[in-house]
Amino acid sequence: MNKQTKIKIPLLVAFLLFILGVATASATKLGDAYSWQGIQIGWILIVLGVVIGFGAWAFAKKVATAKKFALPVIALIGIGLLLAITDVSVVAPADITADVTWDVTCASSTDDITIDNDGRTITKLIWADATNEVINGTGDAVWTAAGDDPWLNFTISPSLAVGVSSTTNQATTRCSVLTPDQSFTEDSTSYDLFEDASTGGDKNLIWTTDGTTDYESKLCTVTIGGSETAALVINFLDDGLCIREAGESHSFQISVGGVTYTMTLIITALT
Repeated sequence: MNKQTKIKIPLLVAFLLFILGVATASATKLGDAYSWQGIQIGWILIVLGVVIGFGAWAFAKKVATAKKFALPVIALIGIGLLLAITDVSVVAPADITADVTWDVTCASSTDDITIDNDGRTITKLIWADATNEVINGTGDAVWTAAGDDPWLNFTISPSLAVGVSSTTNQATTRCSVLTPDQSFTEDSTSYDLFEDASTGGDKNLIWTTDGTTDYESKLCTVTIGGSETAALVINFLDDGLCIREAGESHSFQISVGGVTYTMTLIITALT
């Protein structure tokens, strides 16, 4: 081995060790959401890249095609270094607890809503007011989405298999209004059933759990043996509903803890 080669290999080793040190952040960012045999995927990619790169350069003089392998490896290392100095993160998949049975009941303080928890149905009555282009409550008073008061309160409680009695473990489930982009046609014009939220592009279907809110769907974490309330405020869009005929209806589904309720909105009268 000539002197030049002796110099190059130590420099290469030092360079690769430097990359391993700096790439700690990269490996973490690349592998936060995924692992294999308990090892973050990011580290596996970095180490594999370094090993292949070292082997490719060490035998570059003997194997003509080695440089072809070295180039993508260098690119991989470069990407790792770039991630190490930037704030790139990977969002982990939603952490919904498996193998948990959820007890769900629904209640409402609004007098024009009827709830059947056995049949998993919810019925909402409205009046259509085409003159003022609004939908009204059954008492012929201007109806709104109950302001800050939730329409629907879902009490949810997780239960595990017999023998699990810990009150410290927690379980997570999802609460959501299914098909939030639902629409209907009236007088050859298509209308959304729900109004848009002021920001974010979601529909104005407000879930509140654990003291925080979100639109359309939300995760809720509950202590085993305890219960939490998932509150839902539904904001219908007046535009199409206000010109509907008496007796017409719209149905959609609400899922809480894997339990599905069918909610039906019925136009009962015209003002």
